[in-house]
Amino acid sequence: MNEHCDIAGIFKGNLCYMILRALQKKPLHGYAIIKRIELITGDIWKPTTGSVYPLLAQMHSDGLVSVKETEQKGRKRKFYAITKKGIVELEKRKKIVAEMVKTAGEMFQHLFPKATGNPDELFELLEESRFLQKELIALKANMLRFLVLSKQGKISETGKMKIKKKLIEFNKLAEKITEKKQ
Repeated sequence: MNEHCDIAGIFKGNLCYMILRALQKKPLHGYAIIKRIELITGDIWKPTTGSVYPLLAQMHSDGLVSVKETEQKGRKRKFYAITKKGIVELEKRKKIVAEMVKTAGEMFQHLFPKATGNPDELFELLEESRFLQKELIALKANMLRFLVLSKQGKISETGKMKIKKKLIEFNKLAEKITEKKQ
């Protein structure tokens, strides 16, 4: 099997594992696989087309994925789907990743006190944390605008109520994610 798909590769950000994870729910074309990996990892990892497409070809040769060519809007696209052999490989890798997550969880217990060693749980937490981070950045920008406009006397009572409502919504979201971590 290709060196990128061997078990030791998992310590280097195993792209083979992430591609299989991305294809778990439905077939995707190459660019959608890249976007799914970015989503799964909370934009921490952005694989390049130069690494994904050659590996997809190798994974197809190894029988881990199947390929179906379709035409969309006059453009040929290759859709990749996980095969039975790919599912077996993914489950094997999930166990390895679960062990790594468990070890990382022991080292970072204060961040994820309820971590079970389940990689799906870790990626879900990363995704939610990334979403929360984006919301926090947007909230900070809006608060700065609010302060400036408020000092200039340009915020109506209705505007103040809308901002208060958004802060309450954000607080509830943050509490929900924090509860999952504890």
